[in-house]
Amino acid sequence: MARVNLIHNITDDSAMGGQKIDGSLVFNDDHQTFFHRDMVGGNRKTWTISHWIKFHDVDSTSSQRFWSAGDSGSGDVLKLEYYSGSSTRKLGFIDNNHASSGIRFTTLQHFRDNVWYHLVFAVDTTQATASNRVKIYVNGERITEFEDNSTHNHPPNQNYDTAMNKNDLGLAFGRAYPFGGSATYADMQLSQLYLIDGQQLEPTSFGYTESQSGIWRPKKYTGTFGTNGFYYPLDGSHHITKDLSGNGNDSIPYNLRGTVPLRMATGGLPILNTNKGGTVARPGVRPDPFASNIVLALPLSNRSNAIGFDVHHLIKGSGSAKTLTNNGSIGSNVSYFNFYGRSGNINLENASSQNIGISASDDFNMGTGDFTVECWIYPKDTNASDGSLFVTHNGSTYFAFNYSPGTGRFNIYLNGGSAAWSPAAEEGMIEYTKWNHVALVKQSNVVKLFVNGRAIGSYTHSGQVGFNASDTTICRIGGGGSSSLNVYMQDMRVYKGVAKYTDTFTCASVDSAVIPDSPSGVAVTRKFKPAIGSSSGMSSDGRPMTLASSSDLYLDGDFTIEFYIYLNSIATNEGINPSPITFPNNSGRGQVYINASNKFYSLWWPSTDIVKTPNNSAQIGKWQHVAVTRSSNSCRIFLDGELQQTATSSQAFGNSYGGFIIGGYDLQSNMRGRVDGHLSNLRIIKGTALYTSSFTVPTEPLTNVTNTKLLCYQSKTNVEALTVDPNTTGLNNKNWTRSGTFSWSIGADSNVNNRARLFDGNIESGSPGAPNGNPGNVRFTFDSPITGITKCRLRTNTHNDAYQYRRVYYNGANGTNSIQTGSNTTAWHDVTSNVGNTLNWVEWGSYGGADGDRGPYGLNGIEINDVLLTDKFRDNEGTGSKVSADDFSPFDDDTISPAGGYPILNRLRGRKAGTVAEGNFFLNGGNYTLQFASVIFGPGNITSGKYIWEIDNSGGNGTTVMYAGVSSEFNQGAGEIYSQANKNVLSSHLHKIFNQTSTTANRTNQGQGVSTFLLDVDNRILRGYYDTRLIFTDTTIPDATTTEYAPFIFSTNDGYSGSHWVDAHFNFGQRPFIFTPPEGYESLSSANLEPSSITNPKRHFDCLIYSGNSGSSNIVTGLQFQPDLVWIKTYSGSSSPGSQNHYIVDSVRGATGSVTKKLYSNATGAENSGQNDSDNGVKLLSNGIELTSANDGTNSNNNYVAWCWKAGGAAVTNSNGSVTSQVSANQEAGFSIVTYTGSNDSTVTFGHGLDSAPEIVLIKRRDSSNGWRVYHHSVGLGKYLSLSNANAENASAQDFASVSATTFGVKGGYGPVSINGGTYVAYCWHSVPGYSKVGSYNGNGSTNGKFVYTGFRPAFVLLKRSTDSTNYWEIRDNKRDPNNPANSRLFPNRTDSQSVGEGIDFLNNGFKLRNSGSGSNTDDKTYIYMAFAEQPSPNQYGAQPNAR
Repeated sequence: MARVNLIHNITDDSAMGGQKIDGSLVFNDDHQTFFHRDMVGGNRKTWTISHWIKFHDVDSTSSQRFWSAGDSGSGDVLKLEYYSGSSTRKLGFIDNNHASSGIRFTTLQHFRDNVWYHLVFAVDTTQATASNRVKIYVNGERITEFEDNSTHNHPPNQNYDTAMNKNDLGLAFGRAYPFGGSATYADMQLSQLYLIDGQQLEPTSFGYTESQSGIWRPKKYTGTFGTNGFYYPLDGSHHITKDLSGNGNDSIPYNLRGTVPLRMATGGLPILNTNKGGTVARPGVRPDPFASNIVLALPLSNRSNAIGFDVHHLIKGSGSAKTLTNNGSIGSNVSYFNFYGRSGNINLENASSQNIGISASDDFNMGTGDFTVECWIYPKDTNASDGSLFVTHNGSTYFAFNYSPGTGRFNIYLNGGSAAWSPAAEEGMIEYTKWNHVALVKQSNVVKLFVNGRAIGSYTHSGQVGFNASDTTICRIGGGGSSSLNVYMQDMRVYKGVAKYTDTFTCASVDSAVIPDSPSGVAVTRKFKPAIGSSSGMSSDGRPMTLASSSDLYLDGDFTIEFYIYLNSIATNEGINPSPITFPNNSGRGQVYINASNKFYSLWWPSTDIVKTPNNSAQIGKWQHVAVTRSSNSCRIFLDGELQQTATSSQAFGNSYGGFIIGGYDLQSNMRGRVDGHLSNLRIIKGTALYTSSFTVPTEPLTNVTNTKLLCYQSKTNVEALTVDPNTTGLNNKNWTRSGTFSWSIGADSNVNNRARLFDGNIESGSPGAPNGNPGNVRFTFDSPITGITKCRLRTNTHNDAYQYRRVYYNGANGTNSIQTGSNTTAWHDVTSNVGNTLNWVEWGSYGGADGDRGPYGLNGIEINDVLLTDKFRDNEGTGSKVSADDFSPFDDDTISPAGGYPILNRLRGRKAGTVAEGNFFLNGGNYTLQFASVIFGPGNITSGKYIWEIDNSGGNGTTVMYAGVSSEFNQGAGEIYSQANKNVLSSHLHKIFNQTSTTANRTNQGQGVSTFLLDVDNRILRGYYDTRLIFTDTTIPDATTTEYAPFIFSTNDGYSGSHWVDAHFNFGQRPFIFTPPEGYESLSSANLEPSSITNPKRHFDCLIYSGNSGSSNIVTGLQFQPDLVWIKTYSGSSSPGSQNHYIVDSVRGATGSVTKKLYSNATGAENSGQNDSDNGVKLLSNGIELTSANDGTNSNNNYVAWCWKAGGAAVTNSNGSVTSQVSANQEAGFSIVTYTGSNDSTVTFGHGLDSAPEIVLIKRRDSSNGWRVYHHSVGLGKYLSLSNANAENASAQDFASVSATTFGVKGGYGPVSINGGTYVAYCWHSVPGYSKVGSYNGNGSTNGKFVYTGFRPAFVLLKRSTDSTNYWEIRDNKRDPNNPANSRLFPNRTDSQSVGEGIDFLNNGFKLRNSGSGSNTDDKTYIYMAFAEQPSPNQYGAQPNAR
């Protein structure tokens, strides 16, 4: 899957001025996002605006205004909009109230593609020629045709003053009017926004045509800007409204945060260490350049007690934490997170009754010096009143940083009884229901307020700020009037003595407004850096692991136990606390466990916590490092490197006789004390206390230091892998393999499974129930025989019930023997004499069904040479989830994919209700909402590779069942998925994972979390994770070489009443992943997909349009190749265009001008027969064609289209088939022209010259009158279609016999395809990814018709309804319809001139039916098609196709 990286070509393009762009800004009409600036002075007559834009709301009738200059009050408004909100999505460029003298243009072009457009509006009303006063360019080409009346096609009067640069008016992007009026907003992305004041420029100032692919690409403007000119990159490199022209013409954002990915940010960074994307907290704190000045640092991210702890002393390296008090039961929020992912943030719902008390400190007496107070807030309610983000009080005056969501106003108290300064964040600067960064900064007596990195004002203050601890009566977060604040909050920091921010900066956010999706594309594959660590995931409904003990793990002196842990939940299991480590011991079970009630880690010996961490220190959704050491009987426990407690204990832990349990407490049938989360780098050191004081937690995987006896959970693929094995020698250095089944009426086999590995000598409990006839046998076989036996004992146990006899079989050096026990007997049995010196296996079971041979529990101990046998390290069998190894680790994992060209939710394919927004990555949907991603796996598309994506449904309604995964069924209606489980591939899995339990009351709300999907296309494996925990592995996904499928999401209440919805953010890589992408997995960015092997399709196929001249020479050029097949049809004109044939010539049969052998697709006649066959007609040129006669079919006074293909030039002999053929083949483009002579053999095969089996073949007999025969792989060999008539597929003649990578076979002795001595021509094609596609689809009978994915922007589509109808063949192309929709149809089976109707949009990656006509879109009817590309998606340089 390596991208072809042609360095010299990239260098050439760069030399032409190419520009790499890192991102784009997302506008969301639901959030009313826009930015604005006042316009003073400037040139109203002459100016140019250039920007790259991606339209999001392409398939609705809602109004969209993209930018405007003016004021509705005066009526001077210049605007770019979707005209009248029409579903046609035409653009209007209008000076609103000046129809008689101003600008009014409405495009014929429909802008309905979800890909980048480059738009340039160049105005100079001083031009004498009216048509030169306004020039509109799309992707470098000028639009010259508009709607055909003065309302929609009206240039301005000469010297007209536009609304641009009018002194009292402004300019807004993302909104209809800068001031007042009925505001309408835009759903779009923008990048590279320029205003050039005083110049009318060409698009070549801002873009260029890439030399290799012909795609229009961006380049940086290098000229002058004029008075009001500006340049906003909008790519994350600077604050979104920062002007880089040098003019200082900044804008003001409204409801538009402008946040950027963490890697691009210069401020607002997280307090804690995180992975590279900021989505998961790691042990420790992030280095801070102002560490010496920090006095408070509250991550406010602790689901154990919400408010967490102060960590400023860890950042500073000295001092102690401030004491925090949770007043008013502040809770955690995990639905909408910024940093730290599932560890959450605080939910400060009402600051009048909720606050975080902070211990008073002189640190908050700022004196007259500099200071900074900053935090992140997520306002939930626009009606909430004023409350304190941070406040201290001395009984009469306040130092307070207050915010009022209801007014958007901040109130700053600087040691006064009332606010000294109340700056208003200009309307909408705070974006509600999004994370916003706010900072109060004082520098040299000037106080500034920064909102999302931009200063919104300043205030001079030289007096005292803050109070000494002795004078402080209040110090807290929160406080205020009724219903105040109502925000989520995170990362509160206070600095003393430093102004952290002095100028505009970019703020980091996981959910950033700038995303790494840009019009420049990425020419080199962006691989994730392999994770340096790993972990093993466990679950509360899963199974622990067993580890055989040894003397090396008997800890009776100094020791170190350490591990990293990430918890998904903390809860008891069957009354037992979760236990990462349970030691073997006959007299009691020591543990390192987690107290579920008080949320702490502890080293435990029944019934004492020897050392433990503070309450609420065990956290959910965060990597933590836990270490327990003993040095000279001094036990210590550390959390994230900080010493928490010291105590004295000489208790020995472990036992060489038995086994450890890791991730649980025991192996009873319910497996109590299971851990729900991940363990990584578990290390036990005997004889050394590695840590005796606070330390820096290792940031790389642990190593085998001196005295290391155990080191595990370091493998990304094998949970049983041991880096250091305590049992490399001795008896417990083997694992056992179970075979056979044992079934009792109450399911006792599960109990056997649960005890499969740890035969620890304890008496098992439970009732075996009654046998089911012959219950079966269970055998345990060792990896290799146990030898050197001098003593062997087996321990059996029974129960006092009707089936009281148990028999155990064993096989050793002396063959197979057995022991039998009686009623209510548990005992050791010495079997040394029967075993001899070797033991191979043990077994128990039914053996014929006799009562005396039956036993569900049978055996619970094997002792060899006084050692109790245990698997050395084993993931236990039995009920529940197995432990999983993966790349998710506590180290600095790479979770960022700054590649661009990400898939989106495809509005053109979605079904049922639901709102798609926020860059088409977000779905808010109710019952029966269905959406597919825009990317397709399948033949001709993506057939190889490994990919990752996530769905964050944290904000969804917990009673909704969310189906997700991949589906090959694109035609679902309401309810089909959940009521017909086989409709999608993964319903049986995801139905039970996300929220599905037996009753509404018992639903677990698991759908409100983050689901991760790992797709291995080649091996047909899909893994699903929920909040980092492996839920399923599915190996039955479709074969991408034969079946199309796509990521999807479907929501339903599954029959339950009430309100249900998903609130799901799809993440294809446009924001950081939470789960670490495993090595080899990539985002679905176009930069990581296999590019088309054909960079420029126009070198293999193109359309020409021309006007005939009725002369002997009419040269038509414009091709980038010499054609080998030309198909000509007149489509309009004055010389009876509706009576002219389709005219087909090729280089193999002859098209030299003097000799032109022609066929007609609409006729059955032989070669050169029929209309005007005396005219020679067509000569094939190096870059086009020459019409050499006045033939009505090619060169009369009409308009013509010529569809041209490149084959292989001169034909060569091919002997692969039963008959010899002459072949001109273009293997790169999957096309060949074949001529052959038929025979009467039952089956005739001919070589086609391609390197893959053809998917469509058009065959015509040349020497006699027979109809065309068409093979299409979707129809199959048993049927045919005829190009010369409209009949449906026909199975009666059995024309086609075989198809292979080298030959095509037809029925012999049959005139249309092979008769003895008959001559034939065959045109053969197969799909080439990114260039051509031969496929089929089912119509839906709607004007919001089917979307058909091709993987490229089509230039040509041939289609035909193949079943139960006589609908015509249809051809559409990009030259007769250069703009969408392509509704000019020609019919290959008829002479008609073109018919306008049944429109189709040619989009960047396929075509969309915009009609309900029978010719292309009857409901549930099958249509076949063949399509060729104008531009591939993507190409070898990372570029996406330009939108049409």
